[in-house]
Amino acid sequence: MSLQSIREQINLALYDSKHKVLSIFKMGSFVIASLILSMLIYQFGFETSTQTNSWIILSVKSSLIFYILKYLADVVYSYEPLKFIKSSKFEGLLLLFILINALSSVFFDQSLLKWLGYKRPLGY
Repeated sequence: MSLQSIREQINLALYDSKHKVLSIFKMGSFVIASLILSMLIYQFGFETSTQTNSWIILSVKSSLIFYILKYLADVVYSYEPLKFIKSSKFEGLLLLFILINALSSVFFDQSLLKWLGYKRPLGY
């Protein structure tokens, strides 16, 4: 069985759910972006407690997981995944960097950004 025939079988199996899943991700993207933007406006526009700041940072990090899953769903549901990846190189590289940074924090107990010399602003 060739790679192309396997890919065709996967496309046929996923075809019925493609529109529904991508629509859910599209609507979810709008809702999550709106919520995160409001949280950031709240965080920088008003004086907030340390606990509130922690929740907002956790929310932002969680939203990044959603966007990684959305990108992977777009790749999986694309009829030509390589063409899709080439057309969205910047998004893919940015999400890959975010994923590598998160995994480096988990496995090496040090963020990739910290390793590269990034320092947090005072107060965070």
